This record gives sequence, structure tokens and C-alpha cells, in this order.
Amino acid sequence: RAAAAGERVERRLDASHASYQLRGNLHSLGYFSTTVCIGSPPTAFDLIVDTGSSLTSLPCAECGDACGRHVHTGDYDFGARFNASDSSTAETIACDDPGDYCRPRCDGSEPCPYTVSYSEGSTIEGHLESDLVWVADADGPRGVRARFGCATRETRLFYGQVADGITGLSGYLDSDTLLRVVFENTPSASPIFSICLSDNVGALIIGGQLPPGDNKSLPWVPMEASHHYVVQIAAFLLDGERLNGTMPTTALVDSGTTFTYLPENVYVPFRDRWLTS
Repeated sequence: RAAAAGERVERRLDASHASYQLRGNLHSLGYFSTTVCIGSPPTAFDLIVDTGSSLTSLPCAECGDACGRHVHTGDYDFGARFNASDSSTAETIACDDPGDYCRPRCDGSEPCPYTVSYSEGSTIEGHLESDLVWVADADGPRGVRARFGCATRETRLFYGQVADGITGLSGYLDSDTLLRVVFENTPSASPIFSICLSDNVGALIIGGQLPPGDNKSLPWVPMEASHHYVVQIAAFLLDGERLNGTMPTTALVDSGTTFTYLPENVYVPFRDRWLTS
């Protein structure tokens, strides 16, 4: 949903929902991010909001030069790394943890490892931690325990990006995503979320949708939620002309990237028309 103006997104949202202003830029950064506070005492991390993945990951203190600096400019002072020894509530997830994630990946009491590769070629890897993640609602801030990845290696775009890490909102129905943990620990919240974006500002609303008045004229497209969020594809049009060939039936909705991936039979005529126009 594209905002008509940045000011519209920034206005105060309904206090009954956990609401967060998103930072980012569609043209220069290619992503939008939010502040997530983790640990006791809390440390603020700037995390990309990604509907195309399910893991929350941020750099570990021991990562060294294998993780990027993630230096911010302006009003935001991030570039933080998670240090379990600085948090009184941190717990390292071991391989013998009863959760389904760890058991196929290792055997023993060492930290549970993870590796995630993304479609544009970036990779992050490290081990799983558990700590309090701080959320705010009408009753004020409170900590909910959640699992997340503590990265000890980042490559390509993840290494050079400004944001500290990523929080995945996909697959919340069947995994330990941060979104699912918030829903399970907030009985008054509906199990829905809304993202509103313009070129350089946005809002993430957990447990609700945009207030009445902001969305009356919007055409809503049904979206299916399984492990990912997808929409049905009716046709591809280029300058009003329908592209022929076998069309994909669905497309994944991914807020963490500006890339569009097309099957070859759609990509080739689209590319040729683009180059000759």
C-alpha cells in the first residue's frame, strides 16, 4: 500500500496496536527497517523488515571483521552487536534443545548453528540465541522471550548494508518468528500486521491495520499466507499489451528487496521491449 504522503504515515496511530515508524528509502537503500530492542538492559538494533524470510538475525559481538560495520548517519546511532554477556536474560540455544530447528543440524551441547542464503546472493550464518525482545502497546513496554540468530559471518549485501540485521515476518504460522512470539504473548492483539510504505517513510502496525479513513479508497488484493505471503497473478501487461506465454500463477510478496524475479518466458519479452523503448 503506497502512502499518499509521508506526513500521512507519520501521524499518530491507534495506541491499541504496537506501532512502529519505518526508516528507509526505496531508491537508495532498497529496504525499510525498524528499531528492535533486545536484552536486559535493552540494546537497540536497526533491522530490515522482510516479508520474504522468517529469521531474525543481527551481528554477534564476536563476529569481528566477518560482519559489516553497519554505520548510520544522521539522527540514528546504531551499528550495535549483540553481546550475550552484557544481557542478564540472554540464553544460548544449544544443539540438544528440544526445538525442531536444531536437532537436524547438529548433535551435542554446542550452540545451535544457522545459515541463511538469500536470492540476491547474500549469506548470513552464526548460532541461535534467546533473549527478551521489548514491545510496546497501550500498557507500555514489556519483554517477550524470542529466538534470533547471532551472526558470526555476513557476505555481500548483508556485509555492506547500513541496517544492523533483518527480522523476517514470513512463516509465522509454523516457526519461531518474532512476529509469532509477539502474537502469542499479546492475547488482545489480532494475529495480523500491516505495512504502509512511501518512497522514504513507512509504518509497521502489529496486531491491527491502518486506521479507518486511510484505506477506504485502496483496492485490496487478496493475499495467501502459508510459509510465505503470495498473491495470485492474473496477467503481465507491458504498455497495456498482454505478454503471451505460460504465466506464473503466484508471486511472493517480499518487502526486503526491490528486485523482481520473472520466469524466462516473461522476462525475455519484457527485457526486449524495455531495451527498445
